[in-house]
Amino acid sequence: MKKMFRILTVTLAAAAMCVGIPDSGWAQGFGGGGPGNFEARLQAETDSMIALLKPTEEQAEAVKAILDARAAGLAEARPQRGAGRGGFQAAREKMVAVEEQTRVALTSLLSEEQLEAYNAYLERRRDRQRQRGRRQIQ
Repeated sequence: MKKMFRILTVTLAAAAMCVGIPDSGWAQGFGGGGPGNFEARLQAETDSMIALLKPTEEQAEAVKAILDARAAGLAEARPQRGAGRGGFQAAREKMVAVEEQTRVALTSLLSEEQLEAYNAYLERRRDRQRQRGRRQIQ
């Protein structure tokens, strides 16, 4: 009886870990990229980019709007469940386009020093992606 109870307990625990709790922060979000909520990661990246760029009062609203539009575009571009390989390739193309639009919009808005900081940030991100063996998204 004890053995049966242990087997049942282990089986239930394993099933619970496989299923996960939605939006718990422990379960890996669909699409990979590590643990956590995709939207929360996008918001954290937006916040860190704003801190890095240190926009002036005149730039602040426009920079925030551009970065929020980037986050919305990246979230919208995510592949849907069951999309298969073609869905992931299409999502990658959309994400590259969103990143390029963001780069163009920020280039016309930022000062030279801010642009250097932004380009250095993008290069560090590319390096991290290469180290993890991921394909590069500009």
